[in-house]
Amino acid sequence: MSAITPWPALLAVEDGRSLVTAHRHGDGRLVHRARWEAGSPAAIKRALALALVMGLQAPRHAVFISDAKEASDAGVLDGWRRSLGLSTLRGLSERDALSHALTRETGAATGTDALLCRWLPQTAASVEAGASRVALVVSVGAPEAALLALLHHPVAPLDEHVPAVLQRIGPSLSSEDMPHAAQALATLCGLAALAGVRRLLFQRMPDALRIAVSTPHWQAMVARLLDGRMAPPLIVEDIDRADIDGGGAATWLLTGAGEMLRADWQARERAHAIPVLSLVRERYDALPRTERRVADLILADADAALRTATAELARLAEVSQPQVIRFCRSLGFDGVTDFRRELAGSLALGAFAGK
Repeated sequence: MSAITPWPALLAVEDGRSLVTAHRHGDGRLVHRARWEAGSPAAIKRALALALVMGLQAPRHAVFISDAKEASDAGVLDGWRRSLGLSTLRGLSERDALSHALTRETGAATGTDALLCRWLPQTAASVEAGASRVALVVSVGAPEAALLALLHHPVAPLDEHVPAVLQRIGPSLSSEDMPHAAQALATLCGLAALAGVRRLLFQRMPDALRIAVSTPHWQAMVARLLDGRMAPPLIVEDIDRADIDGGGAATWLLTGAGEMLRADWQARERAHAIPVLSLVRERYDALPRTERRVADLILADADAALRTATAELARLAEVSQPQVIRFCRSLGFDGVTDFRRELAGSLALGAFAGK
């Protein structure tokens, strides 16, 4: 394993009013957990700065989980990263974080063992557009399209006391008509079982619907749909109340962000598994002539090249600074800083050719 790792990493979840932060270690532990007031981008940045110094070792990598525009704005994130002195700051949506958390919870990266049904916050725009408030989340790598199609499936007429009306599962689950909503959820539960789902989890389920699905009558509806062909999925309590570590939905999101970072780093290590100088030699003939000049300097004296500023390296190679950057990217690195970090790791481990 590379001497350079992302741990500890700072993980932060924003919910519009506050920011929950934690340091994640390589063994998966979440420590130094805290909640901060964060009603604005400036308050979020201040909270991140305070959270970074809570441990003995300040994290150099961070993940910001939010559905706000800041989490997907590369310019905002890069500004925060530089201001906070971080090497990397990744933005992650709640949905993607939950998908990674499900992967960790089920222990299968490509299975459909678990399905999470989320009730999304209702906005004026979503009401006007008639959008469904319900979204489904599956493990990373699961056949998502087939499962998401469940929301467009008609609700099965499972309750003789409820008039048979052609409705889709998604809109029905958003309905304030609890008998119809319960019937829709029974249909979803049965279809999920037929699709191989063994655990059904909920987030932000309306209280009235939670009461409705706890009755024997609702369980009988699910059994009627399955007709004895298989057992229904195990219904798990709303993750806001009973989650991975009993700490609320924020723990799911923090866990998912940590799993994403771990998987991302492992993929990065596999991509850079060839020692850096061996990689330079391997790609040498495919490099443009100007980039080969940079390669020649590095292969001639990697230690000296590592200590040389980019502008001076460009001057010695008789190329421009952008061409030095393109050389690093041609090898698969994000830029000069990323290349130097990996080269330093290779040299420190003695993992370069001829040693």
